[in-house]
Amino acid sequence: MDFRAYNMEVRELQEAGTFTGYASVFGNVDSYGTVVDKGAFKKTIKDNKGRFPALFFHDPTRPVGMTTVQEDGHGLLVDGKIDLSTSDGQLVYSGLREGYIDRMSIGFDVITSTPIDGVPHFKEVRLWENSLITRNFAANEEALVTDVRATAAGLRRVQVAMQESANLELQNALADLRALVEQIETRKATPFADLPLADKDTKWDAGKARARVKDWADGDMAKYRRAFLWYDPEKADNLTAYKFPIGDIIDGKLKAVPRAIYAAAARLDGSDIDDKDSVRKSLERYYKKMGEEAPWNRSVEIPDWAGVVLDEIRKINRALSNEPPQGDESHSHSDPLGELRAIGAQLRKTLVETR
Repeated sequence: MDFRAYNMEVRELQEAGTFTGYASVFGNVDSYGTVVDKGAFKKTIKDNKGRFPALFFHDPTRPVGMTTVQEDGHGLLVDGKIDLSTSDGQLVYSGLREGYIDRMSIGFDVITSTPIDGVPHFKEVRLWENSLITRNFAANEEALVTDVRATAAGLRRVQVAMQESANLELQNALADLRALVEQIETRKATPFADLPLADKDTKWDAGKARARVKDWADGDMAKYRRAFLWYDPEKADNLTAYKFPIGDIIDGKLKAVPRAIYAAAARLDGSDIDDKDSVRKSLERYYKKMGEEAPWNRSVEIPDWAGVVLDEIRKINRALSNEPPQGDESHSHSDPLGELRAIGAQLRKTLVETR
C-alpha cells in the first residue's frame, strides 16, 4: 500500500461530526513527482459502492468514522461522518474544528501508471482508506508513512500478544512500540515545503536571505520555517533554532535557491543535528526538482590511474616484505580510491608519529 498526504480543502464542517473536503486533486504534479488523473478512482469507487473507512494516521486499530467518496472535475471529493461516540472521534473532530488536523492522506495501491514526459500518471488506483492527519506531525510524508506503518505493525503485535497471553512477548512489543513513538516525537526536520526553484545562477548569501525571510514572515514562524530544512521545535520562537536555510525572497515570493541546496547537502554529514535522514530526503526531492541526482546517490567512476597507482603500491609492499607475487591484483578490489584514501590516512598518521 502507498500513501499520499495532501492539505485538506475542507468545504464544510458541521456540529454533527460530518465534513466535506478533497483528499486528492487531479492533474497536478504533486510533491511526490506524480500525477493522479481524473478517472483513477472510478473502478475502486464502484467496487466499494463509494464507502471507505476513515482512520486516524492510517492506524487500522483507530477508526474514526466512515467516508463516502466521488470524483468530480477537481479531484476526489470526500463526505465524512466522524464517530463522536469514541474518544478518537472526538479528538479528530476537535482537531478539524481548531485547525490542528488539516491534512487528509489516502491509502491506496497503484493498478495502472503511465509515464508522460517523465512524470508518472496514475490511471487507476485501488483506494483502501482515508486518514486524517495532524498538521506538521512528522518531518515529511515519507517519514510519516514509515513511522505509521511501523507503529501499526507494533500495535498489531501487541494485540496478538495480549490475545495469546504471551507476557514476555507483550513486554517486548510494548517496549518496541514505545521506542517507535519516541522516534516520531523527536523528529525535528521541517516538513517538505516543495518551494518553487530560483534560477541556478541566483547568488546565495545566507545572512541576507535570513533577514529577507524574517521580514517576509512578519512574525509568523510557520512561514519562516518553510525557508529551512531543520529547526528545534522546543525553541520555535528563536530565530537561531532554524538551520540549513535554502529559501530566499525573490520577486516577493519564497523560493528555494539551488546554490543553497548544494551548500546544505555539502554540510549535512558534518553537522551535529539529529534527524539527518529526513533532511537528506528533503534535499533529494529538491535535487529531483532540479533534474539532478543528490551527491550521495551519484555513481562514482573510478579513474584508471587509481588502479594503476594502487597496483604499484602493492608491488612495492611485496618487494619490501619479500612476499611472492599474487598475480594481477589491479582489479581485485572494487574501491581502489577508497583503499588509496585509507593508505593516505595511514601515511599521514605515520608521518605525524615519526616527526
